[in-house]
Amino acid sequence: MTTRLPQTTETKGDFPSLARHPGDHWLAAPQRFDRPTERALRGVIRALLPPPPAPRPADIEDRLVAHMGMMLQYQLPAAALGMRVLLHILEHSPRWRLHSAQTLSDLDPARGSAVLEGLSSSRLLTLRMLTLPVKAILLSGYFDQDEVHAAMDYAPRPFMHSRMDAHRRMQEARTKGTEEVEP
Repeated sequence: MTTRLPQTTETKGDFPSLARHPGDHWLAAPQRFDRPTERALRGVIRALLPPPPAPRPADIEDRLVAHMGMMLQYQLPAAALGMRVLLHILEHSPRWRLHSAQTLSDLDPARGSAVLEGLSSSRLLTLRMLTLPVKAILLSGYFDQDEVHAAMDYAPRPFMHSRMDAHRRMQEARTKGTEEVEP
């Protein structure tokens, strides 16, 4: 089902607002996960997230499940299917690596993290690459959370406003025919 992005009219100065809006998602609805796949995904999330004192909002798993669903919506169907299969492979990695009879989602986060770290540092390239796509999607979603930005004392909004301002100045210079503009 395709939905249109809402048009924001809210502005701050000369720029559209950079505030997060719950209705601003991707153009298509996120993919849904069946129960076993969502369980595997949640197990991987718990194992991948940094341990305390890193922020872990109560609903971070739900946010990252939605983030993964949105990312899979825009992959080729074969790639999205491959990611789902990969989640199940990672879910059972404690068993096939002979670390535990339990699945990743049954392990506590520290043990699950150790299992995934073992895969990431394996001598075999194939095993090392198993965690890469999942880490890329989930950790990018995690580090884009406002709570994480606050804990890292990172403020992307001033940077974004400076880039928007530079873009506006370059556009004005183009229309006036000026060659040199400081970005």
